[in-house]
Amino acid sequence: MFPPHGLLAGEPAPSAQVLLDWCAENDIEVSPALSIEERHGGWGLVAKEQLELGAVLCKLPKTSILSIRNSSLPELPLDTRPGTSYTILGLTLALLHEFRLGRESKFFGYLQSLSRETVPIPTLWPLIEGTEKADAEEALAWLRGTDAERDLRRRDKEGLSLPALREFYDATKSRLPATKAHPDPSPFAAFAYTFSLVSTRAFLIDLYHTVALCPFADVANHSSAPHTSLASDDFVCHRCGSLARCVHDVPHPQTGIVERLAHLDPNARQTIGKGRDTVDMYVEWPLRKGQEVFNSYGENIPDSRLLVEWGFVPGAFPDASPVAESGSEGSAREDELLVEGVTWTLAELCPDIVAEAWDKMQEDVELAYASRFEPSEGSLLCASSPKPIHHINAGGQASLRLWGPVWLDALREVRKRRKKKARSKTPSVSLDEATGEAPKDVELLLQDVRQLEDVWEKQEGTLSAANARAARTMGKLLARRLVGMRKPQLGVGELYDLREEATGLTAMALTVVTDEVALLESTLARWEELAATAEA
Repeated sequence: MFPPHGLLAGEPAPSAQVLLDWCAENDIEVSPALSIEERHGGWGLVAKEQLELGAVLCKLPKTSILSIRNSSLPELPLDTRPGTSYTILGLTLALLHEFRLGRESKFFGYLQSLSRETVPIPTLWPLIEGTEKADAEEALAWLRGTDAERDLRRRDKEGLSLPALREFYDATKSRLPATKAHPDPSPFAAFAYTFSLVSTRAFLIDLYHTVALCPFADVANHSSAPHTSLASDDFVCHRCGSLARCVHDVPHPQTGIVERLAHLDPNARQTIGKGRDTVDMYVEWPLRKGQEVFNSYGENIPDSRLLVEWGFVPGAFPDASPVAESGSEGSAREDELLVEGVTWTLAELCPDIVAEAWDKMQEDVELAYASRFEPSEGSLLCASSPKPIHHINAGGQASLRLWGPVWLDALREVRKRRKKKARSKTPSVSLDEATGEAPKDVELLLQDVRQLEDVWEKQEGTLSAANARAARTMGKLLARRLVGMRKPQLGVGELYDLREEATGLTAMALTVVTDEVALLESTLARWEELAATAEA
């Protein structure tokens, strides 16, 4: 277990009624058609009656959300803020301050509703002590080579590693005032506890509050087939939070329109800010009576990121896993092909010279691909995701942003070899000679995509030299990822057996590993089958 944090010690167990009373006192509008019930080892929101599209679930005045702006803890001086991670770490410190205030905090009715246990996100696993320590160490070891490990490295670069958390808290804990309940500084375990809450519950609000905790709204569990999501007007003044025009705004010298309000029509600009500025949850998918209301994790998030960001993997513990019961399950299955199954960095796919060439042609390639191709579940390739990533999706299809650089690097090598054959003395190959002219290469790439899909669909035919080389590279990329995993000699069946026997954090880690290995192996088999077909 995690070390004791000492917050709200001696207080009664979380009370849903205390939370609802606090919401009423703070002008939070809660639909009477909702109830808070025990779900998945915690709480969940349940519809007491049928709710149609557009129905209001809750409306929170921005004065009621817990942000660094609304907390009673003074904000840190600018020169002490650790870059981009301050939005998270600053809120973590503010939340710790409110917890230290206890019943004296204006947020107490909300604070008492939160779990008293540290959420087991992988960043904090090294803190676990006692009988669960071995489980945490085993789970971390299993994440080696997975996309979860890559996400952890990304968080490290964002200043959210465990050493970075310690460094921040050591530098700022002196700014926490003594309280009746906590006259002395709180242990790092308390900061880790509030960090786990912020990491798993905070929502991006606007330019003024940045991220915040949203009372009542965060009772809703998350699902890939959600019924709702949070919405707020984010175009507020970053200095005072005003939605309407304020003294900090500088109007355009010719139109007189403030830039942050320029996207609104004239009538909206006149009326904006006259009502309450709220964070809202509406029904986005109809609900039946007795059905649990699910919020959204975000679009197309893989299990590896769910583990890193939320400390949870759907399916690792079936009895405790939220299961959506909505008609949106069909659309969720369709969206599966948009999920980032396994990712690579551009540096892993090609050298810098090719990366520069790809960057110049990428947008044209994606636009042309979208107008000419309609990939199906059986296609080798799929359209790129909206995010700047290079991945295979949950169906084993390579995104255009993954295939493109690999193919372009293969084309460069093919051209270099042809030039060597054509010349007795080979000069250095320039970028233009290696990659050709971007417009021509865009068309050539799309022609090769058509050829690639035709050969795959018909299971016969010949691949171009660039396609054949790129296909072999794809196989190597996939095989390399498999070899980089912990115990790469284990097959999916053996991993599945281990997962069935595992408990705790190791069960979650093995769920990620098993699914990732299964995806890599099945995708590798597709590319090996393609290569064998073309060679035959």
